[in-house]
This record gives sequence, structure tokens and C-alpha cells, in this order.
Amino acid sequence: TCFTGASLSKTTFFRNYYDQKKYPVYSLSDDHDAFIRGGYYGGRVECFKMGKIKTAFYYDFTSLYPDVGRQHLPYGEPVEVPMSGGSKMPPGFFGFVKCMVKTKDKNAIPKHALIKDGRLTFPIFKNWTPLDCFSQEIDYDMYEYQFESGLQFQKATFMNKFFTDGFQKKAQAKADGQPAMAQCHKIIINSGYGFWGLRTQNRDGV
Repeated sequence: TCFTGASLSKTTFFRNYYDQKKYPVYSLSDDHDAFIRGGYYGGRVECFKMGKIKTAFYYDFTSLYPDVGRQHLPYGEPVEVPMSGGSKMPPGFFGFVKCMVKTKDKNAIPKHALIKDGRLTFPIFKNWTPLDCFSQEIDYDMYEYQFESGLQFQKATFMNKFFTDGFQKKAQAKADGQPAMAQCHKIIINSGYGFWGLRTQNRDGV
């Protein structure tokens, strides 16, 4: 009954790992969904040095999505938090914020992004610029902020076991000479992040 990698991953998580009583995850309202998506961008690929390179080394991070997915993630009912233009988030805040941002350290590689002319850019903000972002992205050394409001969640590593088990099963299948099974586990854990972003608007059922 699973026709995509995302549906296979989602079924695996909810059937075997989801603890609804301890870590309930709610569908977002349309307004909250739009607010969070407004601060979500695609991957980042940049060239920091150009020219001829005599010796080059290739580095890869095995299973980056699953590794990040083992860290703290938001769960529970979202709570709207007014911040009234303060320069710091409330202590312990975990969630998504609407703010104004200005670059403080112009020599650092920019972290915050904007879409301009249909392209994802990482500019130096010379003037105060509106931005929506995840609280874990906030960098007081690199930027100045004026926080306007936030959407706060509880946090926990509630997908740690899902990702860790899948990674171990993938490695075991590879060691046992089962490449197809190893690929299945790879698809499950790599889609274990993305299925949370499936849109629920204008669907027959949720």
C-alpha cells in the first residue's frame, strides 16, 4: 500500500516508533503552516574559491538527514509568543520566529537566506530586513535581531531510535550482501525527515 518512499517511511515511523501520548505531533493550521514554510529553503551549494586546484579531496557526510533528525525536533501544540521587537528570544524558546535581521559580522560566511529574483541567496543584510527562521539558526555573533513574534513548540529527540535503527539495519543488510534491502532502509531513513513536510491543504482527508 506504500507507493512512494515518503509513504513507506511515514508508515514505518507511525507503526513502530511514534509515541502519541509522550510526543504528540499535530497538524498545523493553514496560517501556522504558511508561516513555517516561509522560512524553509532548499539546499545550499556554493563555490568559495575559484581557480586551478592541484590536489583535491572529496568529503561526504553519510546519511546527513538521518543524523540531523536524531537531534531535538518540535512536537506538541504550537503556542504563539509575542516578542515586541526585543533583541533576544525568550529563554528556552524553541520554535520559529518572525524577526528583523541585520548583519553584524560582514567577514563571516552568511547563514540566513532570502529568495531574490527566483534564486536562493545568502546576502549581507546592510539594512534591517524581515526574516522568518527556526530558533536553532539564530546566531547572535553574526547578526543583530529584532524579534517580533514566535511559534513555540516543545522539543525532544523523538525520532532518534527511528533513524538509528534504520541506519544500523542498512549497514547490516549491506554486510549480509543484500543491496536491495540496504537501499530500502536508506530510502526509509532519508525520507523520514521529508514526510513531515507533506501538504495537507485541499486534501480529502488528513
